Formats: sequence, C-alpha cells, structure tokens
Amino acid sequence: MDYYKTNKKLINPEKNRHWIWNLFFCLVIPVTITILQPKILKQLISYFTPGQNNLSRADASLYGLLLIIVSVIRRLHIHNFFLRVSEFGIKMRAGFTSLIYRQLLRMNPSVVQSGKMINLITTDVSEFEEAVSKITNMIKDLSKTVAVCCVLYSEIGWLFLIIPTIIFISMFVNTCIAALVRKLKLKSLRKTDGRYQIIKEALSAIKVVKMNLREDSYEKKIAKIRKEEIHLIRNINILLFLKLVLSESFHNASWYIVVAISIWFNIQSTAGTLFLIINSLTVVSYGMKDNFPTAIHEIATLIAVFKRIGQTLRIKSDESFVEDNKLSPRIQMNLKIHTAQALINLKNCNIAGGITAVTGPIGSGKSLLLKVLTKEYKNVEGDFEVVGSISYACQEPWLFPSTIKQNILFGSAFDENRYLEVLRVCALLEDLLSLSDGDSALVTDGGANLSKRQQARINLARAVYKERDIYLLDDCLAGLDATK
Repeated sequence: MDYYKTNKKLINPEKNRHWIWNLFFCLVIPVTITILQPKILKQLISYFTPGQNNLSRADASLYGLLLIIVSVIRRLHIHNFFLRVSEFGIKMRAGFTSLIYRQLLRMNPSVVQSGKMINLITTDVSEFEEAVSKITNMIKDLSKTVAVCCVLYSEIGWLFLIIPTIIFISMFVNTCIAALVRKLKLKSLRKTDGRYQIIKEALSAIKVVKMNLREDSYEKKIAKIRKEEIHLIRNINILLFLKLVLSESFHNASWYIVVAISIWFNIQSTAGTLFLIINSLTVVSYGMKDNFPTAIHEIATLIAVFKRIGQTLRIKSDESFVEDNKLSPRIQMNLKIHTAQALINLKNCNIAGGITAVTGPIGSGKSLLLKVLTKEYKNVEGDFEVVGSISYACQEPWLFPSTIKQNILFGSAFDENRYLEVLRVCALLEDLLSLSDGDSALVTDGGANLSKRQQARINLARAVYKERDIYLLDDCLAGLDATK
C-alpha cells in the first residue's frame, strides 16, 4: 500500500474543473423541478374549482404552459444525468481494474490466488459501475425529499412530519436487511473464489485427473461448494424481496395515513392541495421504494468489495531490491536452494559488472537461480542482496494480445532512438519488414501467429528495452537457428 500512497497519480481520480456545473446539474435542477411542478399543478387545478375568481383563463393557460416546459426540462435532464453518472461509473471501474492489475504485477506468484483475482476483476469491480448510479440517485432523492417536506409544510403544516418519519423507519429497516445481505455476500464471494480455484486446478491437471480416475471426487467437491453458494444466494434474494415488499408497503401507508389524519383533525383540503400531496408523495415514494433500498444494498455490496480489494492491495509486494544510482550494480548471494532433484549451495557468491554466464546440464538449477533472484521462488535458506534494478527475459517466450510494438514497450515510455536500437540488436528489423503491418501487426494470445524465432526475439527485445542496471537472460535464444 505504501507504493500507492507515494504514487498518487495511480489512484487519484481526475480532477473535474466543472464541479460547480455538475453540482448544479445533478442537484439544483431536479430539486427545483420537484418544488415547482406540484406548485404549478395545484394552481392549474385550482382554476377548475367551482366559484373561484382568483385565476383567469390566461393565468390557467400560463400555468399549463409552465407545466409542459417543466416536464420537458425534466425529461431532458434525466437522460443527460444518467449519461454523466454512467460515464463516471465506467471511469471508476477502469481505475480499480488498473489498480488491481498493477498490484498483481508486483505480487509474488506464490501468493497469487488466480481464482480470487479473476473474480475481483470480472465480478467485483463491475459493482462500481452500478453502485455509482444507485448512490448518486439516492443523494438526489434525499435532496428532493427535503424539498418535498418544505412544500408540504407550507401546505399542510405539521402533518408533513409523517413523511420523513415513514422514510426514516423504511431506511432503518432497509439498513438492517442490508447488513445481513453484506455478510451473506462476503460468504458467497469466498465460496465463489474457492470454486474457481478448484476448477482451475482440475483443468490445469486434467490429464492427471483422468488417468487417476479422480473426476468423481472433483465433481463432488465442486458440486458441494456450488450448493452452498446457491444456498447463500437464495437467502440474499429472499432478503432483497422482503426489503422491496416493505418499501412498497411504506409508500402506500404514507398516503393513507396523511388522508386519515387530515379527516380526523378536520383539516380542510382542496382538490389542488390533495393533488399536490399526491404528486409530492409520488416523487418521494419512487426514491423510497426503488432507489433507497437498492442504493443501501449497493453500499453494503460495495463495502464487501472494498474489503476484498483492500486485502489484495495490502499484500506485501516484492520491493526489497536496492535501487540506488550512486551504487554500482551487484549481486551478493549466500544461500541454499532446495529443489526436487538436488540442493544448490552458493557461498559468498558475488557478481559485479560485466557479463556473467551460468552453465550446467539440464535440470541443474540455472533457471531456478534466476527465479530466486527475481523472488519468484521461495524455497531457499540464507540471504542475498540485489543492488540495482532488474529486467528479466524468460526461457519460454511470453506474448500478450496486442501489437508487436506494445509487446516490446510493455508500458514503458516510447523512446524512438532506443526503440530502433533495440530492434537492431535483437535482429527484429528483418522480421518486421516481412510483415505487412510492421511493428503494428497484431499478436494473438501466446504469439500463435508468429514463428518461434519471432516470439523469442520479441521476448528478448522487451527485456532489453527496459532501462535497467541488471539484465537476467534465461537462455532466451535457445529456440533460434544459427545465422551468419
């Protein structure tokens, strides 16, 4: 986490220079419409009251025109509001996906749970897009509720207190249900992670599973976890159904309670006042019935997602390399490496400057030594120190779906002179000339559309392009043919 605190550009959202306009657009306009629409409707209905002499036909026509204008503005605002909110939700989703991916690159492979990481990026992060919309609607509806209470107070006096009272009771009940939903959601996500992990293990060793007739045992394990997962999801949906039923009941009860109390205390109400109350309650009830419950559920889900992402970001990254430009690059080792075949013992092994080659027969531990230096292998005793930054080229070429240029840059800044020099020293110029799109040619997953020679050279070019103090090359040219 310290890395992300010191590199705030990775996690700080983009500053919006037009926040005043966004505040006006998202809150002031809907609240103003909420106040004006019932007032205009009341005056328009009052014109049709028998015996009234306060409003003329011209006044009624004006109020009708104002009602049409307000309705049109409301419709235009709704669509633009959802567009802005959706755009912000997509940005949050992309930002957290990038954050998890950067942390994943810095984590030691031994602590990476692939099932959990897949679930985080594909399922959990998508909650942000939905949650932003629901939470923003809840804030807007709270502002509109305050405005409605002010309007009702001016019309029916202290009876308006019934509305916020019912709202607070509804919110309290929904909050209690949401707390239970959050606990069940966390349990469900843990079950999902475990199921993904077992499926991955079974698929990665499918030949061994079939040879040892272990299909039934894996099937029973997966079925058991899936059954428990479905049980938790069913309980979550039951609670959500209960929450929606209670919200609908609170909405209907609020209208009948207001009318009943008005009759009980002999409070005189005109048709315009009743229509104003109905219109105001409709505005409030929509938020109370639909947006409040779903927003509270999304907040509970979001808390669970934040907790899971926080656990991933708090995993200690491999940052123990000493990177100091004042010190000359060197490697000091005094350790024992345990392997399945043998024990590698390195005492007072110091490497500083120049080119160092490690030779030995197949299986002697050459690749394992490089993995120890990059902290990808933990079964060691003793200690070692690496002074300087490292760039590593693995023995088996690794390419990802993108262009050849992006596979070489791999997130580094583009330096044209260095890039051309790397292409020359890695003998890639001839290969790029043979391709119709050059370095803009697309690479499929794993580089299946390229030859082994081209894959090896691109893999080497990626390591060489990085400006590092130490370059670890794990026999990355073994698959190349000898050329003149």
